[in-house]
Amino acid sequence: MTRRHKILLLVGLYVAQGLPYGFFTQALPVLLRDAGLSLKAISATSLLFLPWALKFLWAPFVDHWGTRKQWLLPLQLAAVAGALLLTQVDLERGYVAVLAAAFLFNLVAACQDVATDGLAVRILEPRERGLANGIQVGAYRIGMILGGGLLLWVFARTGWATMFACMAGLLALTILPVLPLREPQRSALPAPQGVTQVALGWVQRLRVP
Repeated sequence: MTRRHKILLLVGLYVAQGLPYGFFTQALPVLLRDAGLSLKAISATSLLFLPWALKFLWAPFVDHWGTRKQWLLPLQLAAVAGALLLTQVDLERGYVAVLAAAFLFNLVAACQDVATDGLAVRILEPRERGLANGIQVGAYRIGMILGGGLLLWVFARTGWATMFACMAGLLALTILPVLPLREPQRSALPAPQGVTQVALGWVQRLRVP
């Protein structure tokens, strides 16, 4: 894999995570307030971001099963499909569906983050990690700006359906660098632990001072 492809791949993947996150944390509260929801109800939407805090529970499964490409492509396609479905939702009468979509988008992005970070570890040379860390933070922030700023501007100019069509289009662009991805051959991994072994492992970690 060339250095250019690595950069484009990481930029696309981290923008794909930041874009929905920026929309649902920055733009959606504005739209919900405009639709008449109380500040208390809007603040409760922070619970929809639990997948980011709990992703460690399924991260080992994502890491051990299949390839990163086998995870990333379906997850990114699911995000595009979700954005297209949201073009059909009326916020004033269907904000519950939007909140459910926010949870699902966060679940998809959290899983994608696990696969993306695992891929970065495998494809990067030690001398490339500094640049990659900058790309990770910068591309994610750019995604947040697009989701929380640009899409809100599009909504003000055009409307709900066009805004989510634009989101779907931007997310679709981030899929392109993944299509030619060929991962390094995976080294042999130990057999996955059972539930009891995993639970005992966490007990031991929690007992460490």
